[in-house]
Parts: sequence; structure tokens; C-alpha cells
Amino acid sequence: MTQETLTETKESHGALGSLGAILRLIRIEYCLLGAAAVLAPWLMTGNPVPGGAVLLSSAAVFLVAAGCYAFDDYFDRGCDAANERWDRPLVSGSPTPRVALAVGTLAFLLSAIAALLAGASTAIIVALGAVLAIVYNRWLQGRFPLKNILLAGAFPAPLVIGGLAADTPQPLLLYCAGLAYVIGLSFEVMIDIADIAGDRVGGVVTLATRYDARVASHVAAALYAAGAVLILLPFFLTVDARLQWDPVFLGIAGVAALSSLLLGRSLVTDHSPGKVLALKTRAFAILHVSILAFVAGALL
Repeated sequence: MTQETLTETKESHGALGSLGAILRLIRIEYCLLGAAAVLAPWLMTGNPVPGGAVLLSSAAVFLVAAGCYAFDDYFDRGCDAANERWDRPLVSGSPTPRVALAVGTLAFLLSAIAALLAGASTAIIVALGAVLAIVYNRWLQGRFPLKNILLAGAFPAPLVIGGLAADTPQPLLLYCAGLAYVIGLSFEVMIDIADIAGDRVGGVVTLATRYDARVASHVAAALYAAGAVLILLPFFLTVDARLQWDPVFLGIAGVAALSSLLLGRSLVTDHSPGKVLALKTRAFAILHVSILAFVAGALL
């Protein structure tokens, strides 16, 4: 799509087009998934109604995720342009970098308010996540292997926040957080393969840029295989008595584990940028189906 066509499209849609661009900027679907993940540990407790701290924590995670995505696109707009990532709104020309900066700042301010109202644990984790995101994007992108290690931490963070707010049993919470980190690390290593060209131009050091796509794909596949094992282990081990030998848990966890293995195999077979981007949605689905298995096993 040419820049002229993009401009005409933006003008024809007016305010609705601008709102749509902002929703794409903040990755609204991922913000909603993060907010939902905060509720999962509450469901695992079996309590009928979520407390105010849980709901405020969910709002805080939604908002801090929106801010992180907006700032990520703001700082990475040069790399995204080099990678021809037309799915990134700033590369397409709408919204402007100034709007992205304003959206990120407002989202961070609102998340801080929600987090402070939710409680100390939520406030500390949300603040730490926001600070790390800004510091990394601004100063640490050339330090290996910080990108993969730090950004993977965003995956278990909503579970930890929700678990602390809902008083979820610690062994179950820690296990779910560890599983989410492994799958998150798999995802981060994988998704960097699609951005090798632009990341090299921008000086961003990842496993994919330091070595190559083949090495990164094999590492990501190994991590997805490890994730598949971790998804199934609570059926055999006493992580939580409600999950051990539970057929409901095994059925859903089995689907997630098999999907994780198949995704890794697909990645090794074809690790072209287009294929990696096509696998992105499947990777997120695997994580959330895994968490669904833990919730269903604990409730049913």
C-alpha cells in the first residue's frame, strides 16, 4: 500500500480511523489478554467474586501494556520502517510519533493510579515493568541478551500481579509464572527472527542478530518443547492436588503441549520472516490455552 493511499484512507475515516490507529498502536488485543491473565489466578482460588484489588490490578496491567506498546513503537519506528512493518501504525503514518508519545505517557499515568489503588505489590511490579521498558528501549537495546530476557518477563507479570492480589496458592502461582516465562522467552526469540534486518540497522542485539535465523529458530523450538513438558507435568506431580491425575486438566493441557511442539517444528522447518509473523497468533494462543488448563483443572 502506497503512502498516498494510506493518507487518503486516514482522511476518509476521520476520527474513527484515528481511533483505530491508536488501538493498533497499543495492541488492544494483547492489552485485553494481559488484563484477562490477571483474573486467571483469582479463578484458580475458587472464590466467587474478584476483590477490588484484583479488578484494579487488571486495569493497571491493561494500561501499562498499552503504554509499553506505544513507547515501543515510538522508539523502534526506525527499525520497524527498515523491516517494512506496515502493521505498525507509526510506519504507516498514523498516528504521528507525537500522538504515540502522548498516548504512552497518559497510559502510564493512569496505570500508576490504578496500581497504587490496587496495592503495594501491584504498584511495585507495574512500576518496575514500566521503568524497565523505558530504560531498555532508550539505552539498552545493544546489550546482549537483555532484549529476550527482559521482554519475556512481561508474560508472567500479569499472573504474578493477579496471584498476589487474589492470594492464589504460591506453588501453583510460581509454577504458572515459570511456565509463562519459558513460553514468553520462546516467543521473544522467535519473533526477533522477523526483525533481523531492521534490528541490525538499528543496533538492536538479539539472538537472531548476533547469530542467525537458523540458530534462533532452533533455540525457540527447544524452548517450546520445554514448555510442552512443563504444561503437562502438573498432571503427574503434586504442583496442586486439584490438577494431579485430573482428566479435564490433561485434556486441555495436552492440546496446548501438542500445539507447542508443532509450532516449534514449523519454526525449524520454515523460519522466514513471513512464517514467523504467521505463527505469532498461535504462540499467544498456546500460552492462554495453557493457563485455561490450570484454571479449568482447579475449578472442575
